[in-house]
Amino acid sequence: MPRHQILQTSDPTNKSIAAVKGKIRSVYCKNFVTYGECTFYPTEYLNVIIGPNGTGKSTLVSAIVLGLGGKPELLSRSSSLGDYVKNGRSEAVVKVEILRDASGKSTVFERQFPRSGKSTYKIGEDSASEKNYIAAIAEFKIQINNLCQFLPQDRVQDFAKMDPQKIFLNTINSVCGTETITKFEELKKLRVNQVSEADGVKKKKDALEQLQIQCNILQQHLERYNEQQEYQNRLAVCEAKKMQLEAQNLEELKKQQSRDLSHAKKKLEDEHKVYDNIMRRQKDITKTSQQLAKDITLKERHEQTITVEKQYVEDQIKSLKDSVEQSRTMFLKKKREKSEYDKDLQNETNILRLLLADLTKARENVNADRTWKVQKADLDQKIQRLKEELAGYMKIRSEINSKLDEQYVPEIGLLKRRIERANDVYAQKLELIREKHSDVYRAVQWLKDNKDLFEGRVYNPMIMELSVRDPDHAKYFENTISTRDLLAFTCERKEDVSLLVNELCVKQKLQINVGHAPPANKLNYRADIPIESLRSCGFSAYLIDLIEGPLAILNYLCNLNGIHRIPIGTSVVNEKTDDIPNNVNFFFGGDQLYSVKVSRYSGEKSILQNQIRGKNQLVSKSTNQIQEAENRLRELKRGSDQLKNQRTSLEAKIEETNVLREEFMTKKRVIDSKLAERAQLEEKCRRQNDKVKQLKNNAIDLADMEAKFKEKVKSCLQGILQLQNKKMEILKNLQQAFVDKQIAVVKERIFKQENEELINAIKDATENKMIAMRMVDTITRTLEKTNQQLETKLTEARKAKRECKSLDLFNLLPNTIDELRESINEFKGRLECMGDVDQNVATEYRQKCADIENIKEDIQNSDANRQDISAQIRALHASWYPEIENIVATLNCHFGDFMTSMGYVGEVNLIRRNDFDYDTYGIQIMVQYRSNAPLQALDRHTQSGGERAVAIAIYTLSLQHITHVPFRCVDEINQGMDANNERKIFEMLVEETTQTGRAQYFFVTPKLLPNLKYNERMSVHIVFNGKMVRSPTAFAFQI
Repeated sequence: MPRHQILQTSDPTNKSIAAVKGKIRSVYCKNFVTYGECTFYPTEYLNVIIGPNGTGKSTLVSAIVLGLGGKPELLSRSSSLGDYVKNGRSEAVVKVEILRDASGKSTVFERQFPRSGKSTYKIGEDSASEKNYIAAIAEFKIQINNLCQFLPQDRVQDFAKMDPQKIFLNTINSVCGTETITKFEELKKLRVNQVSEADGVKKKKDALEQLQIQCNILQQHLERYNEQQEYQNRLAVCEAKKMQLEAQNLEELKKQQSRDLSHAKKKLEDEHKVYDNIMRRQKDITKTSQQLAKDITLKERHEQTITVEKQYVEDQIKSLKDSVEQSRTMFLKKKREKSEYDKDLQNETNILRLLLADLTKARENVNADRTWKVQKADLDQKIQRLKEELAGYMKIRSEINSKLDEQYVPEIGLLKRRIERANDVYAQKLELIREKHSDVYRAVQWLKDNKDLFEGRVYNPMIMELSVRDPDHAKYFENTISTRDLLAFTCERKEDVSLLVNELCVKQKLQINVGHAPPANKLNYRADIPIESLRSCGFSAYLIDLIEGPLAILNYLCNLNGIHRIPIGTSVVNEKTDDIPNNVNFFFGGDQLYSVKVSRYSGEKSILQNQIRGKNQLVSKSTNQIQEAENRLRELKRGSDQLKNQRTSLEAKIEETNVLREEFMTKKRVIDSKLAERAQLEEKCRRQNDKVKQLKNNAIDLADMEAKFKEKVKSCLQGILQLQNKKMEILKNLQQAFVDKQIAVVKERIFKQENEELINAIKDATENKMIAMRMVDTITRTLEKTNQQLETKLTEARKAKRECKSLDLFNLLPNTIDELRESINEFKGRLECMGDVDQNVATEYRQKCADIENIKEDIQNSDANRQDISAQIRALHASWYPEIENIVATLNCHFGDFMTSMGYVGEVNLIRRNDFDYDTYGIQIMVQYRSNAPLQALDRHTQSGGERAVAIAIYTLSLQHITHVPFRCVDEINQGMDANNERKIFEMLVEETTQTGRAQYFFVTPKLLPNLKYNERMSVHIVFNGKMVRSPTAFAFQI
């Protein structure tokens, strides 16, 4: 495709366009979807954009949507903005030039976005935020998301899905001025406020009624509360009297505890005296005991010192013994080395004698050397000649190996792998299911291990059981049989269907489909028309003839999809559609799917044509491709075998040459060894003589070593004897120290036994003293606690008496605690019988009464406010509704006229619940395509796709008469229409959009009918794409 394309049918400066605010002067794309770089110049009125599918017609529409701030979701293609960047590019640019005023001035809106999808915006040369960018576009009354203004290819059916309220809102946004739209929004807000006020008054009245009921209940609770308070007061007086009596009892208890404390202190003083007398005697005993213990410690330290000295002497003795042993080991080692040295010297001397004898013989044989040298020269020539022959053979073998490795081995391996992959269709299908349909894959694996559970045969999904003979034919089956059926399991017995569903769908929660196909031993379906009768129309076979599989499944597909009645052919079929019999209503021709419909009323035949693509579901092996690969493989193997045979023959020659060369080399080595024998013998004799001299120089003096060894042993033994004598003296001292320590220990034990009675007396005195101290401490703490309780109780009693509301009752109460407890229990019992009463009941009662008065006042204010809102609505409605009514009447008039001109009936009605319920305002499009049928609302369920397309197209044309938007765009709206309707719609489109003052119109279609009416104010833009386009201006022309 050229680097930069200019899509135009007029002068690029576009001076012929009457400047109208908001119309598009040009659209520039760079690296956008299929376009590398192009500029599109539309004309003022009708712009028909035509071109084959995939060339980039809808891409221009996408550029306008995205360039004018639209979201990718509006196009229903991809939700990612980055997907609109051309493959191999990192960033896309879209510029839309909008006319600004009558002088022809314009504004360029530029949007750039990388693959990450984050856009940058420019208005003219200035950068702008997204919000300001959208606001600037809205000033031109451009509404990209309004289906009444902008209807992309993938959203044509969304128009029929809109409810009347949505159609009404999009219509007024498209045809009404800003003031009218503002009034409508204000009316909706006022209506919401009015309804809200009414709901508020009702809620307030309900709340008032509830408050009055609650107030009556609170009044009863208040009476009970007052009675309860009276009993609470009496109970408080009793409790105060009781506290006073308890304080008096605590005073008596305090006096008794004070007397007990005096007795305990006197007892403690007596025990102190006894303890002090005994402790004076204990000091003398302690002093003597400490002296005995100190003596024992000194004796133990003396014993430890002698033990350490003994250990030191023993370590010295051991060291001397180790030294003696080490010297003995060294002497024995040298003695062995001396013996080995004598043997080595004798052996080496004998070897030297033999070598000298051999050297004498070699010097006597001088004539033999000349003969050996002549033989060696002859062998060298023969070896060189064989070496050259061997190099030639090796070069030829290397060339053969290179040819095999480069020309044969890689291609043979590739063909083997290709044939293996092509034959392993089952593995390919299983891998496809594993990647895209995990539940079906798990079900296939389960069935593989559990086939014995079923009575009849259970087939894997059809996608695995069926095999298309030619891969090019797979697309016909993939566009005839639904994916749901291709992935369905099939059972020959109905009982197995239930069992399979229970095991996989119920127990394992897998999302799969199961069908029933009775067993069969033949194909039960045949085509009504033999294929020979259809060959003249371009057909070559029926679908059933192109596929292989179990007969039960083939019969099932014939019954379900009628594959025995669907013929296929080449692109010639498109030219023979008029000759095809009427009972063939579904067929394929090349890459096109044809669906024939015959009107039940007029009998007229219409053909719907759609392009099909393969879905890569029925992966199958190509017999032709496998055959071609196998033929090529055999051819390569023959060539490879010839080269291998040549190589084998050559290797035999190489082996023969190597054997002969090795024989010559062996003979040469024998001669070389004989020639070098005398020199070698002389060298060996010299080295052996040196070796014998070195051995004699390194002779070992064993007698000297033995004398040194004996001297050292003698010295060590004398040292050991001295240390042993010292050790004996130490052992005697150690024995004496041990006896002295034992005597000191016995003395200490006898002293403790003699003073044991005194120790027991000290222990008893100490224990009695501690008991007396604990008694004093316990009584002291108890007295302190009683004092605290008394002070607290007196404080509480005085406070309770001051808070008593009846001192007379306080004085009349009995002066015993038991009698007071009876009165307290009586009052508590009465309070319990009365139950709990909220202490805040009086406050709550007063608050409820105040709330009732406030709500009454709010209801009066709300009634007044509601009347004021109603007056505002009536006044605003009176100025808004006539315009809306006039717009709908105008739309109804034009819509009805257009429908009548096509032989149909149509109305546009304004519907609502009532005049002031603005959320229910809607536009109901009513159509009648058959005379015996009533008017029906346009929706996606009642009418066919072609009928919906006709109604939508006529409605958008009706808007042209009252449009307030600068341009409209519809993409492939004629798809699905029959030829008659398409022709009439196009003629009306041309007539309506080319009138003076009408909005700019973009009509995108992949094809046009022949012999249509055209107008000089319309432009036909033909979009080309592909490698064969020669230049940007190859098809440019002037209208």
